[in-house]
Amino acid sequence: MTPTLTGLGLLLGLVGCGGEAEAPPPSGRPPARVTVDAVADGPLVVRHRLTGRTSAALEATLAAGANGAVRRVRVRVGDRVQAGDLLFEVDPSVARADLAAAQATAATAAEEEAQAARDAARYRMAGPEAVAVTQIEQAESRAEQLARRQAELSARVRQTRSRLAQQIVRAPFAGQVVQRMADPGDWVSAGTPVLQVVSMDDVEVHAMVDPLLLARLHEGQPATLRFDGEALPARLAGVVRVIDSATGTAPLRFLPDTAERPAWLLPGRFLDVELELPEEGGVVVPRDAVTYGVRGARVVRVVDGTARIVPVQVVVQSGERALVRGEGLAAGQQVVTRGNERLRPDDAVVVDGAALAAGGSAGASPAEPPAGPSSAARPAGSPPAAEAGSGAASMTQGGGGT
Repeated sequence: MTPTLTGLGLLLGLVGCGGEAEAPPPSGRPPARVTVDAVADGPLVVRHRLTGRTSAALEATLAAGANGAVRRVRVRVGDRVQAGDLLFEVDPSVARADLAAAQATAATAAEEEAQAARDAARYRMAGPEAVAVTQIEQAESRAEQLARRQAELSARVRQTRSRLAQQIVRAPFAGQVVQRMADPGDWVSAGTPVLQVVSMDDVEVHAMVDPLLLARLHEGQPATLRFDGEALPARLAGVVRVIDSATGTAPLRFLPDTAERPAWLLPGRFLDVELELPEEGGVVVPRDAVTYGVRGARVVRVVDGTARIVPVQVVVQSGERALVRGEGLAAGQQVVTRGNERLRPDDAVVVDGAALAAGGSAGASPAEPPAGPSSAARPAGSPPAAEAGSGAASMTQGGGGT
């Protein structure tokens, strides 16, 4: 090989080596475009939804007070009645005969008792000089026996008179007849149901609740009744602090808290009852800020343009908010609500300007991130991010509700 060719080869080799040393390094992971919102202090007001059933505050099954044939029934199903209205009566002839017999027996006994009392008084006045002591004692004993018998017969008369009065049944309160079980001519015994009357003006709502909430419930607590898109304010009127063994829940009673009564508030109807209870023990973040992976729940803070992963425990979720606990998480900090699914620790992020313009408050609705580079883009060969989902869950109360 000639010296000229040898020198040319060395020169080409040096040029090739110098070009390889000056090549730019591979590009890194681009910043992710994200939307943020602010962490807020608790508590978080959680809406618990129960299934309630309306019922009349007053309901009575009216029965015959004595044996006999139904003489007449003055009302039919659907009739409105007022307190004291005559509703039905049983044939009083048997009761009247019993009363007459009891009165006659009592009158005879009264005469005998009076005569015995007079005899005993006369013997005592005569004294032992005229009447034997034993005769005086016998007269006094007979007078006492007849007095006791007279008291028994008088009580029987009152009982028979009361039974006669029970042949006529009147409305115990204003309401509506919802059931009729007998017609004129039917024979009924004492206690046989004849009519059912319910109050239509006073309606209450019964629901069952998880016993874990009992300690936070009290009479007078506000509630909302909902039916077919309409809402009615109500209040908690009664808390039964005994757990039903069949359902594992505790009964509650609600009353409408308004003078106006909607047409749909009728006895026997199913509806929703909503109770709002504050939950404490954490900070409030948007629900979209919480993602879930193989290591559990987390939120992503934005600190100086980089992502900081904060593992959290979700205490409760309600609507678009969640109450969480996490180390170092405090009110006022910024957490990612869009673009957080694939962020890794110390990833560079660019906060969407639309979110900053909105103020990033805890109550704000996060904006959609613009199209373009996102956190989903990563260089070939880099490890995949952990799978995450929204983790949204309804926090409405179960056990009688949805």
